[in-house]
Amino acid sequence: MFSAPVDALGFAPPPYLAPAPTTAAESEPETDDVNRRTFVTGTLAATAPGVFAPLPSSVDTKLGPRVGPEHIAQLHTSLAGLDAIDDAHGGSEVRTIAVRHLARVRRLINTGSYDDPVGHELQWMAGELAERCAWLSFDSSLLGDALAFWGEALTTADVIADAELKVKVLASMALHHIAYGRPRDALNLLRAAQRVAGRDASPSLRSLLAVRESRALFRLGDPSGAAAAMAGSLRVLDDAPREPEPGWLAFHGRAEIAFAQGRSHAEAGRAQAAAASARHALDQCAHGFARNSTLYRVELATRLISAGEADEACEHARLLAAELPEVASERVREGLRGIAYRLDAVDAAEARATADMIRTAAREATTA
Repeated sequence: MFSAPVDALGFAPPPYLAPAPTTAAESEPETDDVNRRTFVTGTLAATAPGVFAPLPSSVDTKLGPRVGPEHIAQLHTSLAGLDAIDDAHGGSEVRTIAVRHLARVRRLINTGSYDDPVGHELQWMAGELAERCAWLSFDSSLLGDALAFWGEALTTADVIADAELKVKVLASMALHHIAYGRPRDALNLLRAAQRVAGRDASPSLRSLLAVRESRALFRLGDPSGAAAAMAGSLRVLDDAPREPEPGWLAFHGRAEIAFAQGRSHAEAGRAQAAAASARHALDQCAHGFARNSTLYRVELATRLISAGEADEACEHARLLAAELPEVASERVREGLRGIAYRLDAVDAAEARATADMIRTAAREATTA
């Protein structure tokens, strides 16, 4: 189904050289400012050698650079570093590194010399990196780039027959389509992911696909189907996995389900229920996912304003303004701009002052 060039699937060619910010962000909100900067500096320092290291030095002029297992290990280390920064801070700061990393791997694939196992690992790495570049572009609100990279990742998954990568890409694309008003496309992608995953899908994967199915169904005007899918998403989390869960699903749990449920409450006009769900998501967010925690707080402040709780919303908004330099996610920044806009409509001095604080923090974060 997907064994075709990316452009034949309706995606633009991946923008390998697209510009993006390259400054480092700070780390998790639980640490002080010095530790935040130390974490980011250290992670970038550990990641950069794998990303920007010279090509393998053992060169045959006919066959190209020789790539061996040691280079694959270096690439795995770099990929883990990119993931750590994204989880802690968001995608905007690390996107350029990931795009260059993918370009390097593609060059090794096409100019290097290697045996079949190493070649398969390089193809797998290219697919994983394309998926990361797509996610980082999505988090940076670069929607065309995100779809292009997902298209490349999907093609690679099909070429190397990697079901896990294909499911990850389909699930991520579905989230994108839900967010941007294409719920039928999202539902089709999720159904495809469920078919690929099959009966052996882990509990966390089944839960993730179900909660996104719930959001798609709700936006399609099927609240009963959405409620059933949401309940199923919670229920399967209690199932014991037969094997260790895939690492990419570590973010998913009750916090993510509550966040999605709150979105549906908000779209139905149930402001109090939406705020309660957002509060539960924030309380349940796992350590190490600072960007997600910030998104949950954005959602909570937004829904509190709708529920007429502007004073508490301002408390959360001020925390968000203080945290903004630490989280490089355009989704977070868009959410904050939305909060400031809503606070402008509140007839209270504190609300107006908080809105001004948010705008000042946003300007400072942009120019930092």
